[in-house]
Amino acid sequence: MPCPRWFDFHIHTCCSDGTASPAEVLRLAAAAGLEGVSITDHDTLDAYAALEEAPAAASLPWVLPGVEISASLAGEEVHFLGYFPDGIPEGARPYVEDVLRRRRGRIARGIARLRERGFDVSLSDLEALSSGRVLARSHMAEVLVRKRYFGRRHAAYAEVLGPEVVPLPDPEAQDVVGELRRLGGIPVWAHPPPRLFEARAGELRELGLAGAEVLVPRRRASERQRMLALARDLGLLVTGGSDFHGGDGGVALGVFRVAAAQVGDLLARIGRGGSAPTPSP
Repeated sequence: MPCPRWFDFHIHTCCSDGTASPAEVLRLAAAAGLEGVSITDHDTLDAYAALEEAPAAASLPWVLPGVEISASLAGEEVHFLGYFPDGIPEGARPYVEDVLRRRRGRIARGIARLRERGFDVSLSDLEALSSGRVLARSHMAEVLVRKRYFGRRHAAYAEVLGPEVVPLPDPEAQDVVGELRRLGGIPVWAHPPPRLFEARAGELRELGLAGAEVLVPRRRASERQRMLALARDLGLLVTGGSDFHGGDGGVALGVFRVAAAQVGDLLARIGRGGSAPTPSP
């Protein structure tokens, strides 16, 4: 019997808001039996520069180069994965750098609004928690918890980290999809909210959306089935990933994974179809 083939196409590292280094992510993925992964840090490609400096090892999984871009759609924050099976194109770097610059600007505006509301939070507080150049609402929530304004992160999100404090991302979803397509990438809607996916997937498909991350943790079976059906009707690739960030108490890499049969069209698109070799007896 062929070996099962397992994948995770949505992983974060310490270059954005994860906790493991890019090299450590690959070691964890190998230990979990993953054949292939994608590192998709928020609004940065820094993980790939780090991997270029790391020694290669045949035992590690192959990597589909990727990035996760934050955007706005219908007054909500959404995210898109850009996959680059032929490697990160040179044109992608200045584009992502601009998105990162705009991210830092809106985080800075969020900090200013928190301070107006009496919260003693500074940019340096967030930078002290970040191993990379990306600052995120998760860093803001952690600072608020550490300073005892809230007992848990989710309370900070619910009460003070909405769009009235932290502005929505500047890029519009339509523009992100178009730019990722122009750069030669495969634009995929990351963990789309079912309601919004059903309302806007057709429009984004017309603009170049190539896939949807339907296979994610904590999604109801009924929602998944509806989204799979719509993705098939629209001719979208189906992808899946854990959105792994690591951290104390986080779910281990490999606990959620997708099988080759679930993402066969994506594997064929990136030239990774076929079967794994049968192990020797």
